[in-house]
Amino acid sequence: MLLVLTIVSGAYAKDNTHYKNFIVFGDSISDTGNLPENYLLQNSAEDLPMNYVVPVTNPIAENMLGTNFQMPSFVADNYPDMTWAWSVPNSEYAELSHPNKEHYSFGWFDYFIYNTYPQANTPSMVNWIDLYRNPNSLKDSTSLNYAVVGAMTIDGYTNPDYFAVTTPVDEGDIGKEQEQVKSKIDSYTKSVSNDNWENLAVAGVIKQIKFYLYDKNKYSQLQDNTDTAYIVWIGANDISNAMLNKLLKGKLNAFKQDIGTFKLPGNIANNIQEAVKMLEKQAGAKHIYVINAYNLGLTPTARNFGALYSLPSLISQALNAQLEILFVNDSNVKVIDMGSKLDKAIVSREFVAKAKKTETCSKDYFSAQVIENNCYYKPMSPREGYPFWNNSHLAQPMQQIIAFELMNKIINEPFLERANVLTIQNPEKIDKEIAAIANSIVNK
Repeated sequence: MLLVLTIVSGAYAKDNTHYKNFIVFGDSISDTGNLPENYLLQNSAEDLPMNYVVPVTNPIAENMLGTNFQMPSFVADNYPDMTWAWSVPNSEYAELSHPNKEHYSFGWFDYFIYNTYPQANTPSMVNWIDLYRNPNSLKDSTSLNYAVVGAMTIDGYTNPDYFAVTTPVDEGDIGKEQEQVKSKIDSYTKSVSNDNWENLAVAGVIKQIKFYLYDKNKYSQLQDNTDTAYIVWIGANDISNAMLNKLLKGKLNAFKQDIGTFKLPGNIANNIQEAVKMLEKQAGAKHIYVINAYNLGLTPTARNFGALYSLPSLISQALNAQLEILFVNDSNVKVIDMGSKLDKAIVSREFVAKAKKTETCSKDYFSAQVIENNCYYKPMSPREGYPFWNNSHLAQPMQQIIAFELMNKIINEPFLERANVLTIQNPEKIDKEIAAIANSIVNK
């Protein structure tokens, strides 16, 4: 996953950050509405809780809006000096940030923005697709989200199944590209079937940054980014693509080229570095937060893969080490070790039972109903929590933990204070294990 978060300081110094706003680039873990549900899912007989984004985190009952959220106990234990109230965004924020929706589901970026700016009556966060449709929603303090479900680290477009888009997208004129991407989204959202899913054009993270650079030149509210910070979080879909569409189809060399080694970063890590360099050179970015990967081997998808269970875990470790190596001497970049935090949370006492059984809140995503009590966020009792909404996406409590950890890192730790470099035990051994598993699959 790659997420780039832009933060701007100045007028909101009385809030929980000296930055004025945030801009995000990434994939489904950060998408809060750039790929809304379509007509079929909005109007299905089961009243599917698709909410703001496909896929979604488990929904919040509307009567919970504007109330305090109960943090999982192990998080509170780690941060005894918490001085700000952790609360669910109110209805005004929901309507502003996610217009025209009947149900409410929030990702980490919603919690982060709402609690980072407590002095603001209504913190402003807008998804790129909503900015495109309504430029009047933009203020100089507006935080923007360019992340979209299915995104990879590439400079181009794929459909949500990671295959290159076959229908033409005229690349080279970003304005026309944005128009065509929006048109494909409209064709999908207005469809009475789910048939247009494969025709969507999902912008890779480098393309998302090009969208931002285009918008920055277009809108005066974005041109002064002196106090803007960026967060980059991406790579999970590249790992999935490398395993499903390359390794499992016998394309060993292509798999190795994507994954790389500790000594030689692969395409995923190099693409993330290219995205960051683009922000530095073309946007003058001085505050860039790169978030590393959590252990994808903990997802229900990976756990149900049998012998392949350990492979995504090893790849996640390799990618995280590569990111540390690539950015260790870049004073504009701080790598945030979110992976370790989420790994511990998923197997903590609140969630470990469901994690081990690979149980998810929604069971089958397309048959999950709003009336399923466990699909609503509720205070987590020991061994009752669902860490995952569906087979690969984090549920609401995990979204809170991400926002909480990010606030802690950004607010309490000076940017120029280098984070402790993530150390990996026996990197050569992990490289050999990845190669051995990959070879055994191809040679079967």
